[in-house]
Amino acid sequence: MEYRRLVVVLELALSVCACGGGSPPPSPTQPTPPTIVPPPPTPTPSTVTLTGTVIAANTGGGLYGATIRILDGVNEGRTATANPNGEYRLDNLQVGSANLSAAASGYQETRAGVDVNGTNKLDFTLQPVLADWPREVAAVLNRGLLVPPGLYLYWTLDTGVTGSGCPGGKTPGQYNTLLRRVEMYADWRKCFGGTYSEMLGWTTHEVCHAHQQRILLDAGLPDTNLSTWVETTEGMAFMAAGGRSSLPSNPPSGDPKEDFANICSAWYMRRDYLRQHDRAMYTFAQAWLPQ
Repeated sequence: MEYRRLVVVLELALSVCACGGGSPPPSPTQPTPPTIVPPPPTPTPSTVTLTGTVIAANTGGGLYGATIRILDGVNEGRTATANPNGEYRLDNLQVGSANLSAAASGYQETRAGVDVNGTNKLDFTLQPVLADWPREVAAVLNRGLLVPPGLYLYWTLDTGVTGSGCPGGKTPGQYNTLLRRVEMYADWRKCFGGTYSEMLGWTTHEVCHAHQQRILLDAGLPDTNLSTWVETTEGMAFMAAGGRSSLPSNPPSGDPKEDFANICSAWYMRRDYLRQHDRAMYTFAQAWLPQ
């Protein structure tokens, strides 16, 4: 009996040892993280656009009609024309570096480089081509006649066509309110009598139009239509004084702004003539225009 009891005890002991001494259960399998595929790179556009603005240095405004040209690179020869705000746009360009030029009548050509990539812009600022004022007209400006900042003289053969005066019916002079420049017919000796004193009178006439624009600017009124000058204090004084020229050489035109320019020009270039032939306008000029 003792032997049998001993055998049972040993079997129980072995059974307990077998339960505690086996291999640990395997750890649970971790899930494999998904493979992240990077997005494909954004394709480079096959063509791009270049934009910018051309500014007139003397006015600070956009330079309408300026020509922008690509001078080299894969887009060589492409051109654009600036809109009334001076803005230009070149579409369907190949990516690459390039030098460009901007040019306009009466302004110095300007060049600049840019990396054409669809993002960069290229602006230009053009300086006017300055001509010397005739000595007598420069003296008028030095006396203090108010004119727009940056006013300058430009000689050209492309003045407006009025039907008389210069070859081809061109006018001897005109005032460009957008560019703020006096534009005079370069071959003035072929206009009317072709005398130097006539040229001085024509040039001063246009300077007096520039004065009207300055008066509009100072009054905070739209300045590109000189007809509204009659709404200014100076313009109303002119109208109260008669509002027209009675000079034999400059009879009433029916346009107060033109009659004022005739009187203004006579005040500076033919003062005795003005006093003799139009006393009312002489008195007006004496009160309102610098001596």
